[in-house]
Amino acid sequence: MAAMQVNLLFAALFVFINVFSAGHRLSFLLASALTIGFFQQYVFDIAAWSELSAQPLYLLVVAFTVLAFDDRRFGDGFIPGILRLGAVLGALLAAVLYLYPEEMCIYGLAAATAALLAIGQRGSRGRALFGVAGLGLGACVAVLLGLLFWNGTLQFVVRQLTNRAANPPDWWKYFSAYLFGGEANYLGILANPASDYRHIVAAVFSLPVESMIAGLGLHFLLPTASWPVVPALIWKLALYGFLAVLIKAAAGGVARIWRTIPAGNAARMTAACAAGCVVPFVIFLTGNYWAAGKGLSMAAPLLFLLVTTPLVANPDVVKAGLVGCLAIYAFAFAHLALGLLRPLLITQFAGAGVPGLPTAAALVNHQKAGLDWNYQRWAAEIQGCNGVYIAVENPFMMQLLRRAAAELRVPWASAALVWPGDNDPYLPEGWQNFGCFVSESSMPTRRVRKLIWVAKDRSTFEYLEGQLGVLEIGTKLAAGVSSDGAYGLESYMGDTLRWTSEVAHFEAPNNPAAPSKILRLELWPMPLSSNALKVTVNGETVYNGAIPADTLAMSLGDFVAQDKLSIEMQTNAITHFPNDPRALGVAIRTLRLGKSIESR
Repeated sequence: MAAMQVNLLFAALFVFINVFSAGHRLSFLLASALTIGFFQQYVFDIAAWSELSAQPLYLLVVAFTVLAFDDRRFGDGFIPGILRLGAVLGALLAAVLYLYPEEMCIYGLAAATAALLAIGQRGSRGRALFGVAGLGLGACVAVLLGLLFWNGTLQFVVRQLTNRAANPPDWWKYFSAYLFGGEANYLGILANPASDYRHIVAAVFSLPVESMIAGLGLHFLLPTASWPVVPALIWKLALYGFLAVLIKAAAGGVARIWRTIPAGNAARMTAACAAGCVVPFVIFLTGNYWAAGKGLSMAAPLLFLLVTTPLVANPDVVKAGLVGCLAIYAFAFAHLALGLLRPLLITQFAGAGVPGLPTAAALVNHQKAGLDWNYQRWAAEIQGCNGVYIAVENPFMMQLLRRAAAELRVPWASAALVWPGDNDPYLPEGWQNFGCFVSESSMPTRRVRKLIWVAKDRSTFEYLEGQLGVLEIGTKLAAGVSSDGAYGLESYMGDTLRWTSEVAHFEAPNNPAAPSKILRLELWPMPLSSNALKVTVNGETVYNGAIPADTLAMSLGDFVAQDKLSIEMQTNAITHFPNDPRALGVAIRTLRLGKSIESR
């Protein structure tokens, strides 16, 4: 993967030197910033091997399309020149068809824009026949080579685009969330009719600058939630100023190139870059946020070239000014610095708290810590099964369990074959009779001989078996317990606090052989807008009255025979605190299930 990433350095050098006629030192500086900057780190860290290997080739496809209409290139005769151009483009296009054909929707449009611009301009019309012939020959060579593996190239493109267009995955909530700004949920604030005007104003002010900075690959420059309000406000105003200067310098430089030398290589290349960068935005407007975020990472080299054009273009044509050039250099150096600091930022010590970076450990620490990766322990349990049904959400644990079962020659089944969201469950014949159920969070819906728990926290499992007398479900992320309408855990006065929204749901498993008999609720004393609380269990009211000042004990005697407990807490008003955009209900100190009335 590192070798694939380095390939972009040479492709970018080729473009800067041969298309823009930039100096070698400046070209190497900018190409290095592009190669090790945010977007290539992002592609590397989401393990997109195909994208990483294809991006340099796609960039060269666009570059050779531009150079096909340059009188100084391929000047060794009409037929030999066409053959050379067709061979180069054919090899590049065939390679990307095999490696990553989906990117053609971005770079294909970019290359087509450059070709159409050259054909339609008087200055390059003389080379139109040569360019079109070379491009056509290259496309024919690529299609013929693609036919050797039709199912994995051309047919795959159609299948992939139609499948993802019809069933867009929600992976963007994890992989593309950085594009919606910093840590605050500004979209949620704007969509919530209960948000007060102060939070709406803050969201309207912050969302544009944070999203644009993130879209340029500079998310790590955004203030975090730990910043005081005034420094964060000043910094965001500075970022607004930086954006204004950067966009003006880049757009002004591109406009001068188009106006001064419209038939030149730089004009065709920048037009191609602009066309390619439009595609992710159009996809975003369709609501397919995963494809839009992925498309932005694909188009990142074109975006980088577009922003840095004033630095590499002819200085007699493009005069970005001192401030504009400084802003563009700052953009490039920020990407370069991020790449040079990567060995440090991937460590827990330095990178865990850095927001938005694909190298930051904070996003995956909880997932790693919550699972039992001790292969020997649960593999020994799997070995004695006649078959296992795997019901885990973490895709990496899913892969590990699947491989373990295969190596142990134990039949396995799963509702999701590899990744959550896949439409092809693997349910072999006889899977209903498998005696083992593997999970990190859910309970089997039918009786099984053995439940294999791969969550590191076994408190839920031990509670259901009767080994524990109590189970905390409110201020502890217990395995097998789901919640909706409750915010994350917070430290408060040396203890743990968890806010709910106006309505919060908790669902926990129940074992009729050793049932839960009591539900205890204790709240933190807070100045709340609400004065009443209603608690229901499996749809039946167990409490309806004033906000309790002391521990509230609710009997679960009516539910001992049921296999799950669905608990709902509802307040009669939303609470808002200054500088906190959330719509709050009550502050849970403990929400605890107990096996007996005496359980504490």
